[in-house]
Order: sequence, then structure tokens, then C-alpha cells
Amino acid sequence: MFGLVGAPIGIRSHRVQASAGYWIAVIIILGYMVLARVMAISAQGGRFPAYVASFLPIVIGLVVAGVLIHKRN
Repeated sequence: MFGLVGAPIGIRSHRVQASAGYWIAVIIILGYMVLARVMAISAQGGRFPAYVASFLPIVIGLVVAGVLIHKRN
């Protein structure tokens, strides 16, 4: 999922600084970890079933990857 999200973001113009890719990767991974933790807490509280809470961050990431890939093409 991270590769699919990062590939279209990695296609950038040469005017962007080299460190921008590093920070974008950090933000993507941090966002995934926060979403996964929020879903885990929600599952423990009984708001979502455990299987939904565990797969929802992956599904959201794949949807975002699909949208980004579609925009790049």
C-alpha cells in the first residue's frame, strides 16, 4: 500500500527539493499509524468489529493510491 501511494507522489517536477520526498513519506506513514491506532481504539470500545477496524486503514490507503494513480495517468 505504501508503495502504491508513494509511486505517484514520487513522480515530481525537478523544482521540488530533495528533502520534500522524505517528509511526504513521513507524513504518509504517520497518517497510516494514527488511523490504525484510532481504529484499534474504536474496535476496543465496540464501535467497529475488529476485522473492519483492522482492514479499514489498508482499504483507505488503497483507495487513496487508486485515486492518485488515476490522477497521474
